[in-house]
Amino acid sequence: MTILHVDLSPNGAREKTALSWLDREERDRWQRFRVERPRREFALCRAALRANLCERIRCMNDQLSFGTGEYGKPFAIVGHVQSNSSFNVSHSGMHGLIAFAPQGQLGVDVEERVARPNLDGI
Repeated sequence: MTILHVDLSPNGAREKTALSWLDREERDRWQRFRVERPRREFALCRAALRANLCERIRCMNDQLSFGTGEYGKPFAIVGHVQSNSSFNVSHSGMHGLIAFAPQGQLGVDVEERVARPNLDGI
């Protein structure tokens, strides 16, 4: 298993590059986000996922697409064939994580720590 960190801090040049990795359907989805932060998280994580999956399963970006399983878990498709390689994506705040495994299922989660002042008053 491999876990990759994705820097989600604002960076216009990086976001522009990320958009070039997205297919038409993903760019349409990206445009539907009304709030900047989730929009950025989606573009940067999806581009990192695509770049790394292409390297791992040895395909070109335009050959890669995604499907979803019975319970909504995404999987990679190359051409018209489902890949055995599995992945999972999580993001929170300025951090994204992508986990990869050559086969099987896996999950990853990241949560940004936020100071919560005045909790004693609750």
